[in-house]
Amino acid sequence: MTFASSPYLFSFERAHSDPLAFIPLGVRFYLDLCGMRLTLAQWQALPEPRRAQLASLEPEFDAAKSSAFESLLTAAILDVAGGAIERQAPEGVGELAPGDVPESVISQAAQHGVDALSLKAWSGLSVGQRYALTKLARKARRSDDFAAAMTEFGIKG
Repeated sequence: MTFASSPYLFSFERAHSDPLAFIPLGVRFYLDLCGMRLTLAQWQALPEPRRAQLASLEPEFDAAKSSAFESLLTAAILDVAGGAIERQAPEGVGELAPGDVPESVISQAAQHGVDALSLKAWSGLSVGQRYALTKLARKARRSDDFAAAMTEFGIKG
């Protein structure tokens, strides 16, 4: 399994002055899928080329990619921080199937003027896009990143 040379980042993530200063949503996807917890301090302790490498995988339900991500992250943290990564139960990836739109996404979309996010629109999104919207919708307050993601994904013009 080889990693791409450039990070997989959404445009709204690239808009930040240093997009790899925070854990990108693609990395968060694999952390959740693999049942790993990474602190911001651990992430920022990694050299930028390592962060870019970890962020290069497009979110997919692919066992080989998940395993490669887990191995690379474990080795990177061991090399840099000398510690282990905290383990947790895999989180919230079941709701990413192209089935029903999660209530949190519907609620957040309504705060941005999208009254009905259709199942067709939801099903047409990639796993990474559905993950981004689901993750960004978890907080009840209005999210500017959620609005930017909807625009980027063609849900809101």
